[in-house]
Amino acid sequence: TSSSGVPVIVKLEHEAYPGLLALEELAYRYPRQAGFAVPRTWLQTVQHQGQAIPLLAIERFDRAAGAPIPLESAFSLLRTGNP
Repeated sequence: TSSSGVPVIVKLEHEAYPGLLALEELAYRYPRQAGFAVPRTWLQTVQHQGQAIPLLAIERFDRAAGAPIPLESAFSLLRTGNP
């Protein structure tokens, strides 16, 4: 849950993929600016043991009235080998 009480999914950036979270945030921002209903996002940097760690918080979109909404990503479907 964010500091404003909004339930979020938090992703931490792995050092092997610098900039990946910024790219993902951009993938949310452009459709939002075009008028599509897109979850809110917050791209932040936190300090941990003297190291800056980028994180992306994404407003939960996979719940309705507290119950999970079944969903699957296109990537997961393609990786099954059975498109």
